[in-house]
Amino acid sequence: MIAVIRVVVVDDEPMVCAHLRTILGSAGDMEVVDEAHDGAAGVEAVVRSRPDVVLMDLRMPGVDGITAIERIAKLAQPPVVVVLTTFDADQYVLRALRAGAAGFLVKSTPPEDLIGLVRVAAEGHTVLSPVERADRGPAFPVRGNRQGVRIADAGQAGVREPHPGRAAGA
Repeated sequence: MIAVIRVVVVDDEPMVCAHLRTILGSAGDMEVVDEAHDGAAGVEAVVRSRPDVVLMDLRMPGVDGITAIERIAKLAQPPVVVVLTTFDADQYVLRALRAGAAGFLVKSTPPEDLIGLVRVAAEGHTVLSPVERADRGPAFPVRGNRQGVRIADAGQAGVREPHPGRAAGA
């Protein structure tokens, strides 16, 4: 178990970064160690700060979140990357998971849930936000792994399946 979860926040909106720093800082076991405002700076922050978890926005000027996730996944010891975005369409979920993200959360996630889901991700598990579907009610987005893609089979946010390539509890 990690004593203090080190987090890097990558979002082009400084207000979002400040808000996440406040939320995560309110948990006694988390510390935002760095932040960046585009994907290229996010990769540099990861190399510099060596976090346990990266919260990554997708749409940013310059290098976008998907490209940054791909670059981070190629590092020798990559941290867990969790997408935190306003875009919950399946196409974004699939692209992020295929790029190497270990989770996908929407920015409307309540603060207390976000803290818990960062803890779950830091333990090596996949985390997903539930997605409301007007035609079907609550559903979960598609989940990817290195062997293929399948629909997540879960009844609540915070799927507790180990992320491919990471041992549970690592």
